[in-house]
This record gives sequence, C-alpha cells and structure tokens, in this order.
Amino acid sequence: MGNGIEQRVMDITRVLPFEPAEIFRFFVSSRLVEQWSTPDGTTLEVPTMDARRNGEYQYIHTDAAGGKWTCDGYFKDFERNVRIVMVDTVRNPKGEVLFSGLVSVIDFRDLGGITELHIRQKGFPD
Repeated sequence: MGNGIEQRVMDITRVLPFEPAEIFRFFVSSRLVEQWSTPDGTTLEVPTMDARRNGEYQYIHTDAAGGKWTCDGYFKDFERNVRIVMVDTVRNPKGEVLFSGLVSVIDFRDLGGITELHIRQKGFPD
C-alpha cells in the first residue's frame, strides 16, 4: 500500500553488443563516468567513487554559467557485472536539495556475449 503520493518512474532498456563487465565499468569508474554521464552544456567531475555496497560517490556538474549541481549518493546494492542500486540526493548551485532519495536500479543481463542493460529510476519530484 502506498502513501498516496505517486512517484515518477523512468525505465530504459537497451541491448548492447558488449559483455556485461565491459558496460559495468562505465558505471563504477570515476574517469569513465566523467566521459559519458553529463548533460549537454555541462562538465562533470566525480571526486568520490567508492564502488562497493554502501560505498559513497559524488558527482559535480558545472553548468555554462559556472553553477555547480551536486549529486551525493551511495551504493545500496552492488553485485559486480550484475546489478547496482544507487540512492541520490541532488542539490542546486545554492546548495538547496532538489530531491532526495532518487533510486536508480541498474541491471546488466548477460545474453551470451551481448548485454541487456535495464535502468529504472524512481523518486523524481513532481
């Protein structure tokens, strides 16, 4: 039974022509995350990436005006090459919390040399 508040959910599924281990590393290496996980017009720094269960991470997106948007979180679940569950708090450049408790579940399903990647994010504010 829910609390009466409907949460937005985003689901993305892709089949990629790589082994799960090859894709998994792009989610747990700060250097690789900085290369691909940034919106257009921003830069990304990942000063903290403790890729293990209960390990913490931080992303800092810098927009064109120099504003820093931070994402602080931890790995709630971590099974190498199989599943990652991340929980985030996102702050705007003023340090105000935009949302807290965003949960990202990332599954890497081995399809025999290729991978089905499924990402589900839940907890976006209205």
